[in-house]
Amino acid sequence: MSEATVKLGLMPPLTGLVGLYGSEIAHAGQVACQEINKNGGVLGRSLELVIEDDGSLPESAVTAAERLVDQHHCTAIIGNLLSNSRIAVAYRVAETRKIPYLNFSFYEGSILSRYFFHFAALPNQQIDKMIPFMRDKFGPRMFFAGNNYEWPRGSIHAAKRALKDVAGAVIGEEYTQIGVSLKEIGQLLDHVEAANPDVFVPYFAGADQILLLTRFTERGLKKRMAVVMGHYDEMMASQLSPEVREGFYSSNSYFMNVDTVENRKYLDQLTKLPDVNGIWPKGNGILTNFGEGTYVCVKAFASAANKAGSLDPEALVEALKTITVSAPQGTVKMNPDHHHANVNAYLSRCRADGVFEIVEQFGSIEPVLPARYKHQRISHQATMEDDIRLQARMLEQMSEAVLLVSSLDTSIIYANAGAEKMFGYDKGEMNEQAIGYLDYPKALDTQQTSAWIIDILNKKGEWQGENLSVKKDGTPIWCSASISTFTHPAYGEVWLWVASNISERKQAEQALQHERDLSNSLINTAPIIVLLLDPKGYIQHVNPYFEQLSGYSLKEIKGSEWISSFLPVRDQDRIREILQSTVQEKPIDRNINAIVTRNGEERDIEWYARTMHDANGTVTGVLSIGQDVTERKQAEVELDKYRYHLEERVQERTSDMKAARDEAERANAAKSEFLSRMSHELRTPMNAVLGFAQLLELDEDEFNESQRDNINEIIVAGHHLLNLIDEVLDLAKLESGKLEVSVDQVSIDNLLQQCIPLIATQAEARHLEIIDHISNNGFTVQADYSRLKQVILNLLSNAVKYNCIHGRITLNAEIIDKQRLRIHIIDTGKGLSEDDIAKLFTSFEHLDNVNGIGIGLVITKHLIELMDGTIGVESTPGVGSSFWVELKLFNAA
Repeated sequence: MSEATVKLGLMPPLTGLVGLYGSEIAHAGQVACQEINKNGGVLGRSLELVIEDDGSLPESAVTAAERLVDQHHCTAIIGNLLSNSRIAVAYRVAETRKIPYLNFSFYEGSILSRYFFHFAALPNQQIDKMIPFMRDKFGPRMFFAGNNYEWPRGSIHAAKRALKDVAGAVIGEEYTQIGVSLKEIGQLLDHVEAANPDVFVPYFAGADQILLLTRFTERGLKKRMAVVMGHYDEMMASQLSPEVREGFYSSNSYFMNVDTVENRKYLDQLTKLPDVNGIWPKGNGILTNFGEGTYVCVKAFASAANKAGSLDPEALVEALKTITVSAPQGTVKMNPDHHHANVNAYLSRCRADGVFEIVEQFGSIEPVLPARYKHQRISHQATMEDDIRLQARMLEQMSEAVLLVSSLDTSIIYANAGAEKMFGYDKGEMNEQAIGYLDYPKALDTQQTSAWIIDILNKKGEWQGENLSVKKDGTPIWCSASISTFTHPAYGEVWLWVASNISERKQAEQALQHERDLSNSLINTAPIIVLLLDPKGYIQHVNPYFEQLSGYSLKEIKGSEWISSFLPVRDQDRIREILQSTVQEKPIDRNINAIVTRNGEERDIEWYARTMHDANGTVTGVLSIGQDVTERKQAEVELDKYRYHLEERVQERTSDMKAARDEAERANAAKSEFLSRMSHELRTPMNAVLGFAQLLELDEDEFNESQRDNINEIIVAGHHLLNLIDEVLDLAKLESGKLEVSVDQVSIDNLLQQCIPLIATQAEARHLEIIDHISNNGFTVQADYSRLKQVILNLLSNAVKYNCIHGRITLNAEIIDKQRLRIHIIDTGKGLSEDDIAKLFTSFEHLDNVNGIGIGLVITKHLIELMDGTIGVESTPGVGSSFWVELKLFNAA
């Protein structure tokens, strides 16, 4: 073979978000290159694989591609794993330089270009068979989530369409930025858990996916739902523990367990690489769909070059259109219409040992371009004008701001819709403006102006960084920009200016810095201890308060073992157990232990500790917040000395009070018994007196008027005294608990028909008008008829007795909450003061200038309460009073 080599550029992500796949992709390229050279190379020359790290970011990927083409003079380039990097390389390098660009990674299908060739899966090839299988096996309800960029969104769009075709339901769809935080993962999983889908379908890149699957498993969600992905593989599984990786499903064009001759051949060659010690899971030799795609791309390039007999880019493009490769996955055949290949599809399930068992083989599947990208289709006879129009369509599709700036006069030749939206201009309004027009006035004295950037462009040909620009309305806007120089077929030498709005990120950074400053200020000034330990218990940081309290500076103690250096021996074993528990994320909420200061003094500290984590969720240390409670502990000891004596005194007083209470209860019982007996003893002679008086009344003709008046007074006084005796007897029964009521259905109409006539004569004597709004409404309540009659008569008698001459007695009723009846008896007497009302229902209390011994309303209240009712009064001095009783309606629920 000729000594001059053919150079082929490869861009694996050796660092960054998806850096875990970098070495595997590089290995695959090397194995393919060795095979090609062993079989005669390319056009009789050795194939040299030139590798540049794409850094897992668009800007670093573009830089890597430019180095491969401009510095290493590669004939073609292969890459990139992440979609945003792939789009950037396709639009900004491959198209502008007209160089074949072969892709090894599954993606959303957004790039259609004469120079772009895709040798991996499109969404339909991964998803169209996967979704129906999971729906049939686990159920129709699915929750989708992913990073917020083109590949996850395009894939989820295709998955939703496939789910709709099989009558499934999307019950959740969420997106997060690349580099997701633990908090965001937690919030997402909260939503997933609440939705409780049959199948969870996550589309996150690299480390984000690993973190998601780990947290998902730790929360016990595996038992509740199935998980399927289009990018879960042996490399990702190797980063997870057996309990996490087991059971997840994945659909892709290749797994190491695929049974083909080419696959066995490749794995055999992989073991011969110097840094490979065996095949996964027994060694570090891993091949995923990314590496397998890389292998296919290298083989395809070599076959196309040999078929074309030339390294001319246009000849290579024509040859690549119809290329077929025998690959580890099976046969891969390029579609000439849109440069996306037929690939094979498999569904697998990961075991605990990291092996992916093939569940279903779907065979070779034709690529179907998503409808959202079909407007970019190219033709076989693409011309320079076609390319220019295609590039314009590509630039218009980019969400970033894209400017083409003339290097001659720095005027803007072209601004895409993203730029017009970002800077607030109408369509076409930015064209012919000088690029300096976007400089923010207050930034002119800094190294952020377009003039300063152009000076660098003239020297180096490219620039990347952040600058402060201004929108049309004068609002400042922070931009992250990448600028490169190239020769445009229509405009000559131009600067391609690609920028994104990072104002929110800048504001977040400023807010975060403010929070850091505030936190540091609090930590440095607050009278609390802040202690940071590594997972093994070695001191990483203490705040000034601890330095002051302990007598040691941070410089003296940093790196020292905390427990042995500062804790008394008696506490060390206990605190080591607490530290270990905290590191294992089982923290003790509160702990108190002593520390020993430089001068040998012990200080009691109350601690609150929590684990600290890095971005991947790994425990990095323990943060402990402590408060000096020495004086408080001493005070507690003093309090304990008095507590025992206080408890003894309390027990003594309690015993005395109990004895006093028992004595009072005995005295009260004796009083009630005495009242009851006395009432009976008084009733017998009183009945005799009334009897003889009534006999005398029958012979009234034999007496003169004075004698008749005396007999009448005996009868009236006797009845009054007999009523008082009855009241005392009722009160005694009530207080001794011997008075019983018999609750039944009571008609209020019947009750009032008996009560009102009994007080009518007294009312007429005082010229009182009785207004009855209750009768004839059919109200029935649950009560004891005789006792309720006693209550109503007592209240009516009071209304007569304490009313004014020519006054009114009004009876009203209202239903409360559809459950109870409230009866109002309203008079127009002189009314009651608040002090009077307070005495009404107290035994043996009576108002000034009121006859009686003060127990009528007390008995009334007791009787009403025995019938599960309530009684009350409302009164206005000089206006009158309204007494009411409230009882449960009969048959109320």
